[in-house]
Amino acid sequence: MLLNSFKLHNCCRSYKHLQSPRYMKFYSSNVETVDLAYNIHDSHNVDPSKPPLVTFHALLGSGSLWDGVAKEVVKETGRRVINVDARCHGNSPRTESLTYIETSNDAMKLLRKLEIPKASVIGHSMGGFTAMGVSLLYPELVSSLIVVDVSPVKTRLALSFPMALLKCMAFLPLKSSMTMAEARKLADDSLKTITQDEKLRIYVISNLYRTDTGEFAWKSYTPTLMNKLESQIAHFPLYFKGRQYFGPTLFICGASSEHVAKEDLPGIREYFPQAEVIFIEGAKHWVQTDKPKEFRETLCKFLNEK
Repeated sequence: MLLNSFKLHNCCRSYKHLQSPRYMKFYSSNVETVDLAYNIHDSHNVDPSKPPLVTFHALLGSGSLWDGVAKEVVKETGRRVINVDARCHGNSPRTESLTYIETSNDAMKLLRKLEIPKASVIGHSMGGFTAMGVSLLYPELVSSLIVVDVSPVKTRLALSFPMALLKCMAFLPLKSSMTMAEARKLADDSLKTITQDEKLRIYVISNLYRTDTGEFAWKSYTPTLMNKLESQIAHFPLYFKGRQYFGPTLFICGASSEHVAKEDLPGIREYFPQAEVIFIEGAKHWVQTDKPKEFRETLCKFLNEK
């Protein structure tokens, strides 16, 4: 059941071509990009004339988190879905820097590589900031925008909890002599001192893997994530202020989440004048897993209409 819905329409503006001076400034001159890892969901039912959906995951996640949603989107909308690993996550390169200018340009580089002239983009939490960044920097590349439980309005949440998770991962005394089961149990026991949320612990532990040399490591690069959490990752940067994306926009938020409030709506619409904001009752921050049926129906309805 949907708790509430807000909508504001505005006239769309025409966008300049990909090779505009603004495009060249943000991509070629100022930003060092990386080649992102990705996975494409396709089927014989896909309509090649429809813009694909490109997904961006949350902190400590990877593109595979969107696999279930991707299959539903392919089936219900006839769109290809491209799940992306952000820099410092999954199988994408590790870097010492992580800003939303960089992640937005990483995404833009991938669209160029795959020769995608226009795509719908969706992101959750950290990935939502990236999706917003892409639409604000390169609106000509974005046919529609979906943001999951995060907003461009300054976050009001404490960072002690995610930092505690990162430190737990970084300083876990893993040994190559351990089996994977033993390493996972050690990680779980340590994480229990921080959270009793079993789903969250499983989510974090899914980052654990064994390298080619037999050592244990994390797919999320904890040094950069710890170093940049407060200064770069945890909030939407002010350097996007004044930019707008006038295309179709949907914010899907958890009615029980603390990440987005109704009073954020004016701030959201400063960036996204056509934003429709939907709060799904019974969902917290992880809307897509708390209320998967409602989330997928809402997403597919929007994609089919836009």
